[in-house]
Amino acid sequence: MVKTLNFQFCKLTFIKTDNEELNQLENTILMRAIFNEYNQPLPLKKALSKTQYGFSASAQNSGNCRLLRITDIKEDGIDWDTVPFCDCNEIEKYRLNEKDILITRTGGTTGKTTLIQEIKETSIFASYLIRLSISEDYNPEYIYLFLNSYLFWNQILDLKNGTAQPNVNANKMTTIIFPSCPKEIQDKIVEYKKDKAVQISVLKQVQSDFQKINISHKNLKSIIIENEKQSDIISQLKQAILQEAISGQLTAEWRKQNPIQKGNPDTDAAALLAKIKAEKQQLIADGKLKKEKPIPEVSPDEIPFSLPDSWVWCRLGDICETLSTGPFGMMLHKSDYEDNGIPVVNPTNIVKGVIFAESKMLVSEKTVQRLSQYKLHQGDIVIARRGNLEKCAVVQNDQHGWLCGTGSFFMRLIIIYNDFFVMAYCSKKSQAYLLKDSIGQTMNNLNQKLLIKMLIPLPPLAEQKAIVEKVDYLMKIIDQLEAQIKHRKQLAEDLMQTVLREAFE
Repeated sequence: MVKTLNFQFCKLTFIKTDNEELNQLENTILMRAIFNEYNQPLPLKKALSKTQYGFSASAQNSGNCRLLRITDIKEDGIDWDTVPFCDCNEIEKYRLNEKDILITRTGGTTGKTTLIQEIKETSIFASYLIRLSISEDYNPEYIYLFLNSYLFWNQILDLKNGTAQPNVNANKMTTIIFPSCPKEIQDKIVEYKKDKAVQISVLKQVQSDFQKINISHKNLKSIIIENEKQSDIISQLKQAILQEAISGQLTAEWRKQNPIQKGNPDTDAAALLAKIKAEKQQLIADGKLKKEKPIPEVSPDEIPFSLPDSWVWCRLGDICETLSTGPFGMMLHKSDYEDNGIPVVNPTNIVKGVIFAESKMLVSEKTVQRLSQYKLHQGDIVIARRGNLEKCAVVQNDQHGWLCGTGSFFMRLIIIYNDFFVMAYCSKKSQAYLLKDSIGQTMNNLNQKLLIKMLIPLPPLAEQKAIVEKVDYLMKIIDQLEAQIKHRKQLAEDLMQTVLREAFE
């Protein structure tokens, strides 16, 4: 019994342009028309003379043939001049021919296809591709249209579900259902794609349906684009608020009502910094902290922007009691992870400033005891060591006792509002400072030395609290606006689905 065919629109992440999406939509309408007219759904194996996996070899600068790989397949075709070489002792077995169809069998673009057109020189295809050789009863270009329709993609997505690494093998590919029709009709469909003047009875409604979809698609896309612009404005607004917060502009009125009192940490940041340093020295004297190397003073030429008179510049090392990475190397091994236990916090656990437990990253109490120096406490701050350095969050009460992971730093601050520090750390100015020494690296990377000397604008203690309260208030308003924008975007996407569904029914 043939399964129900699904012509519904689905979002494909590797499709980047409207033209590509419209091409998939038009092909889907064509396939729907063929299905309605001939009602002859068949497994793809009926249209194939052979399927074949590619040749396993490393790319070379020279060799006896070209080696076409997944990465060489672009939306605008194949640039054969950039395809690398390899040495193959079975060229005839893997030789590419015109009208071959290649399909990606693994990775994020599983199911993506290309139709081989002109081949300038001897070429073969790599092992992560499957060759579909089309039988004489079918037009390869017609099959290629099907493979670039949502009728095909909905079946591919069904096959990919539940696999950790998306992949499709040759046997699965042959079970995919396509709408069959006589060869002469296939030829006409292919001609129609190239020249809309071609008309046959099965195509009477196609052009009208596609015009409706094209107009709806254009209108709805404009709504989505406008929402994306608004989202960008929201992001810029959030950064503007953070910058005003850490430069003192946001609390200018607060300072008028609470003028500086020299020596009072609540209104005098110099007094607060002196108190922090004194407490740190006491912790060292009590043997609770190791004596550190002197931290260089902040020089005038380092200062990125001016601060109010009651504020001071300092370094992260000045205000930190503890600054450490998670366990290195074999200290925390794969074998330490269990199905039940205590969460390990890595950058992937930090989402929009909040720490979430992950079921695959759990260790036993015994492991936490062995690595107790990396155990997190309420109020600790966890940041990413590499990649997206803006991943930063405060450990909450219910996360006390969790373990810092290998990919993170954690720190404990002295007499500082943690939420203010997170704002300062995540601002564009701070990130620019952190990244300036990472230029030329393949990945943004933090080290302890860089963090210790990081510049921090330090307000008085009471003003830190006022800043946090005001930013929280403003961010709640912005979050409401952002939620409305996301809702409108979702409505537009839902409407798109409805329009397309109606066109295909």
